[in-house]
Amino acid sequence: MSGKFGFEMKAGIDVVEVDGGGVKVKVRPNLDTGASVSSDGVEAKVGGVGFKVGKVTGFSTPLGNFEINFVKMFDRWQGYHVGFTSQGFKSLMNCIPSSVALNLPKAIPNPVPDVEYHGVSANDHEGNLLLRPLFKQFKNIYEIAEIPDHFLSVTVAYRDRLRDVLLENVPVQWGKKLVRYEETDEGVWVNFDDGSREFCDILVDASGVNFPVRKQKIPELQINDIGATFVVANVVVPKHLIDRLIKVNGNSLIQKTLGLNGDSTLIALRLIPIEQVQNFKNKNNSDELHYRTMIAYFYSSELDNEETEKFKVDDNNPASVVEHVKNMI
Repeated sequence: MSGKFGFEMKAGIDVVEVDGGGVKVKVRPNLDTGASVSSDGVEAKVGGVGFKVGKVTGFSTPLGNFEINFVKMFDRWQGYHVGFTSQGFKSLMNCIPSSVALNLPKAIPNPVPDVEYHGVSANDHEGNLLLRPLFKQFKNIYEIAEIPDHFLSVTVAYRDRLRDVLLENVPVQWGKKLVRYEETDEGVWVNFDDGSREFCDILVDASGVNFPVRKQKIPELQINDIGATFVVANVVVPKHLIDRLIKVNGNSLIQKTLGLNGDSTLIALRLIPIEQVQNFKNKNNSDELHYRTMIAYFYSSELDNEETEKFKVDDNNPASVVEHVKNMI
């Protein structure tokens, strides 16, 4: 997920975001503010407010008169964990009705006492602690909104479940792929590969630098390769490995480990067992608990060309990328 694209809008118009979580948002006419959407999720800025599905930051105005009355989503892979600070959680609470707020624990579970540390830590490659700031802890997620801004606070949410909660009772459609758009005096026609069309006031490119909208609108755009590779995956991890991780790095929900070659690993997790898709048999031949974990690995792209590699890395072949990352880690 790379690149950002934003727009400003006034109240009383619709927004359609296609392919990257396509969204059509209607703002009531008496809300004279702006809105924007970025490439990583659905993001709206209203009256000095910044809202993104999965991450919420910078709200300054309660949104009692902000209404989402129609949403369409196309070809969106849902995953990852996302972090909330106290400011972000306050922003979220300010823009959702109480009926939605009551369901937030489905996506942002309450802390597990004496098990989870809702904070961030950094370690070196041997597990030596480099940084673990003091974060304000809380007993339930609604307490986050009461934490003063001068305290550090953070929690981890399940992004896909958060989206389900926020889109409850909102029609969602999957499986659409944009091929081109047509601008008119009245708005924009969006054409899909199945021959269907949608009309909107504003079309938002929100799926990265290779999205067809950007290629059509700015064909001369050049992608700046900064020489870095970022690999992210959702992983179901058995308990015995989580126990080893905690023993080495501690129980912070967000953990960063620095490597020896300018590389780094970021892990975000909740220490809450998940329902197992398949049983994992440990050495005692018994069912073992599993945890849903997000693992991100950042490294210099030059390492992709090491002559010592026993296999070729192909960006279009995820298996080769995974094997390469495992080899480097």
